[in-house]
Amino acid sequence: MTLKDLLEQAHLDALGMLDEQEAAAFEAAFRAASPAVKAQIREDQARWASQQIMLSDETPSADLRARVVAAIDREVAARAHAELEAESPEFELRPSRRVASSWRTAGVALLCASVILAVAFVKVYSDNAEMQQRLTDDRQLTALTNLWGNGQQLNGMLFGQETRHAIFEMAQGAPADFHGQAGVFMNPTWAKARIFVSGLTAKPGENYRLVVLSDTDVIEKELAIIAPGAGLQTTQIDGISKGMRLALVSTKMEMPATSGLILMITNV
Repeated sequence: MTLKDLLEQAHLDALGMLDEQEAAAFEAAFRAASPAVKAQIREDQARWASQQIMLSDETPSADLRARVVAAIDREVAARAHAELEAESPEFELRPSRRVASSWRTAGVALLCASVILAVAFVKVYSDNAEMQQRLTDDRQLTALTNLWGNGQQLNGMLFGQETRHAIFEMAQGAPADFHGQAGVFMNPTWAKARIFVSGLTAKPGENYRLVVLSDTDVIEKELAIIAPGAGLQTTQIDGISKGMRLALVSTKMEMPATSGLILMITNV
């Protein structure tokens, strides 16, 4: 029992309007109260008891008692509500906002569908990327095969243990602005060797010659004429054997190879 209830029921106790259960609860709360509260309650009860001369000696009916108690309860409830509004002016009773079960079910279904679509998208994207990579690899292999133009030589270049690969290196007298590249593949089982060149740009009226070079850098023999071109080129060359010293020279088209400028050299 709160202090407010104790003070309010003290009046009813002074007038003898509490039943046995309520009186017992009041007495228990009164005994537990502080001396100051007890003194205030006794003072109020004495004041109410002294006013009983104004009341009738007749015992009030049960209906009257019920109405009095109900009126007191309503007053207590009204005061409590007023205090609650004063402490929290924004307090407001609002209807429940529980989401309907059908909406929850639809939300879960939508989430599951989104997850499934995301997984499917990742799978399709991965498959497309893998397929694109395979197509790229196939195109590169096809381009390499077409470039060689000879399946036996391509197989020998990739897997032949006796295949020799010689890379041309820049000669000492080569111009600083020349950036060509060249390499030769040869195998004892091939009828001809194969040379690859790239970046062989030339001035108008000039071309390139593949020649046999002596140990003293003397051009001994011309093996092939190679047309200028910035892209990758390849051609089969006859007359190349193991131990030869080869060179790539640039010269005027109408001039012999012996008059050319040595650009790159390699030993096969």
